[in-house]
Amino acid sequence: MKIKCFQVSSTGTVRDHNEDFVAFWEPEDFQQLQAIGSVAVLADGVGGEGNGDIASRLAVETVLAIFKETKPETALTGLVRQIFDEASAKIFQAAQKQGRMSTTLLISIFRDDKVTIAHVGDSRAYLIRAGKIKRMTTDHSYTSLQVKLGLLLERNAMTSQHRSTLTRCVGAEPFCHYDISTVALEKDDIILQCSDGLYGFVLDDEILDAVIKYHPGEACKRLIEQAERRQVSDNVSVQIIQ
Repeated sequence: MKIKCFQVSSTGTVRDHNEDFVAFWEPEDFQQLQAIGSVAVLADGVGGEGNGDIASRLAVETVLAIFKETKPETALTGLVRQIFDEASAKIFQAAQKQGRMSTTLLISIFRDDKVTIAHVGDSRAYLIRAGKIKRMTTDHSYTSLQVKLGLLLERNAMTSQHRSTLTRCVGAEPFCHYDISTVALEKDDIILQCSDGLYGFVLDDEILDAVIKYHPGEACKRLIEQAERRQVSDNVSVQIIQ
């Protein structure tokens, strides 16, 4: 399964440092690539705790270290469980020495013409197929819970003062509860991963429009620029995998 990943991460127009961290990895050896696949990772360190950048980097480095050592016979469910268990434990342990820290964590593993998406927090994955965009993740946030319970309209969620308040994250405790799903991929499918700095300032239809109109690398650049023109108050990151 041959795929390409294009990614951009920006500090944004307000923050003085970037607490997002993104990465993509696949084996160079073709046989190994066929056996274990490839992985795209995005983490958004929780602001206000002082160590969000440390948490997001540690989460992504943990994912890559585990994935690179995985065996072909390892089931994806077991691999994902190991990834989130170890990431949670490592960040929690680091927090005992360096102060509170936590992060979102979103991974997409591509193997056997399927993508397995797992996440904690409010970073999002979208599937773009046949000119339509579909959200593949549920935000683990206070506003998302309010929308689900009918207490808040989705169109008002992005302007809520509780927009960035997470109900789940990685590192606040030595373990975490993650969501996981697998979908079969079709020809020309695109997976887009992003932090809330993007979808909080750029509508889903605008994301779709950029991906359809431009080369993936150019689409990443234009989406970041669009968020920044709207004075994005957060770091902003996007990955386009096709």
